[in-house]
Amino acid sequence: MSILDNKLKSATLSGRPSLPSWTQINLDEERDAQIRRIQGIIRDVPSPWKTMGSVSPAVEMMVMDVLQQELDVASLPDGYRSACMKCLRALSKDRNIVPSSLSSQGVAREGTNPVCGGGFADIWKGRLHEIQVCLKVLRMFEPEVKAVQDFCQEALVWRQLQHPNVLPFLGVSKTLFAPRHCLISPWMNNGNIMSYLQVHPDHNRHVSLVQVAEGMRYLHNLDPPLVHADIRGANILVTDDLRCCLADFGLSLFAGSQTLNSSSRGSIRWLAPEYMDPDLFDGSYFTARDIYAYGCTVVEILTGKPPFSDIKYDISVMHEVTKGKRPPRPPLQVFPDDELWSLVMACLAALSSRRPSVEHILSTLTRGSLEDGNVITNTPSLVPFEESPTAPFASDTEREAHRI
Repeated sequence: MSILDNKLKSATLSGRPSLPSWTQINLDEERDAQIRRIQGIIRDVPSPWKTMGSVSPAVEMMVMDVLQQELDVASLPDGYRSACMKCLRALSKDRNIVPSSLSSQGVAREGTNPVCGGGFADIWKGRLHEIQVCLKVLRMFEPEVKAVQDFCQEALVWRQLQHPNVLPFLGVSKTLFAPRHCLISPWMNNGNIMSYLQVHPDHNRHVSLVQVAEGMRYLHNLDPPLVHADIRGANILVTDDLRCCLADFGLSLFAGSQTLNSSSRGSIRWLAPEYMDPDLFDGSYFTARDIYAYGCTVVEILTGKPPFSDIKYDISVMHEVTKGKRPPRPPLQVFPDDELWSLVMACLAALSSRRPSVEHILSTLTRGSLEDGNVITNTPSLVPFEESPTAPFASDTEREAHRI
């Protein structure tokens, strides 16, 4: 018998009202009564997400929809919001479903072939109510149940995010490419930051670095904190007003859900050393993985090349990183600012506990000489690396090649 069952039994025997439970929810109740019952479970039951398996299949979609409606209320206390999100994710993982409000009606694809494709998804152009959209169609190489679970989790996480430096989520479709599912977001004509810099080398890279850090701060300040887990140039899209947005939340993890096995995936050249060497792993510094990737991305954006561009093979990069090697400082004409390079080196510290917080990063980037434009904006030595005209994923075989 579980601890919760014991509590319920003892409460009943003592004459006290028993705690509400998911099994008490039924379709015969009025909608308002259902909502109040769900709110009571979230508010009064310890760790209600641990008992989501007891939700009746007859009411599972209704419960999902109510939980999403609760999350859409802007003024929720953080603890209540966190509990709602955990319940939503737990039920989604158990039943492979998402709230009905996430399904987009009226979406259509354009053309007969994807714009580009990689090892994990294909990208199509589409239209949603006369708006041009990006359709990220997941491939089903994994067992279908696992692929659907991953799809649902990415959709749920992305749906809750709203920030100027995070790519907007527009919905999902399970029918347009059936049996494959797709995620829908605005089409970005400027592509990712690396492809944009190829065409516009005079773009102010310092502004881009600040915008990426602002998006990262938003994720890290959520309750619970969210680590993106794949920050790099290919996953930073550029809007029409030249605003950088973080994209691709397929690997993202909430604090408390992380284990070494579940989080040791990502793009190798941006991957923190603790995910290559288990002896360095410290789950207490959950968001430090993004800080390391951000340091690598600073090098990438300022040089136009991936980190460790002098090393040909990813397996060699892993070997060098675990030995303590970090990307060398680029030439002064490319990377002239000592303060920024010191910040990069701090982000790339071997121990996650010694990496700066995102608040420190933003404080440094918006300080005096850096904010005044001391970071070079024209890098003539750009070398093509990312080919994708859009993200939210790197194109062709690059993403597959850089995954663990």
